[in-house]
Amino acid sequence: MNANNQIDMLDETLKIYFLESAKTDETSLHQELSVILSNDNPVEMPDAMRLKLMNRLKDALQQVSFGQLITEALQSNNIEADNLAELTGLPVPVLKELQADTVFTNNVPIVFLKKLLNSLNISYQVAEQAIRNTFELLQHRIPSSASYNGVTPAFKKGNLSSIESFIKNMPKTSGKELFQNEEALNRYLNRLNELMNS
Repeated sequence: MNANNQIDMLDETLKIYFLESAKTDETSLHQELSVILSNDNPVEMPDAMRLKLMNRLKDALQQVSFGQLITEALQSNNIEADNLAELTGLPVPVLKELQADTVFTNNVPIVFLKKLLNSLNISYQVAEQAIRNTFELLQHRIPSSASYNGVTPAFKKGNLSSIESFIKNMPKTSGKELFQNEEALNRYLNRLNELMNS
């Protein structure tokens, strides 16, 4: 696998932490930004603040992604990916993508995910948090789905000479917008909870 496709968990955690803290208090963000940008004096951090920061980073790093959860479960259950693929019906490439956290979990058919969780003895509560963590990681990695490359307005003069040209100019999103949003994730997890508890 290409090294550029690997997720650096510490880097992603720091990005998420920064983005979450930016949402809460805008004035302190501006103060912190001005301190960071002014290179006049090195800033000393009080021990209490340093401890608080390290504890929050430790908590953030202890949150596992869905890929890490699958990898740990495979190791603890001594199951090969090929055998798991046979048990669950999931293709091996999809399992590899799930392990590498390169695919949205709610893009996997829910029945197959239920079989995967049952085969690895993973509870819904543990899986839900890991799926949400992976979703957050992937959300920060993808570009906005609102911008389609190469799409021009259909009403522009000379744009549509035939139906074939209209089909050619349609955005090639392959339905990603259907599962790359929080509402879709929540519905998916609610249905997964129903299936796991039935």
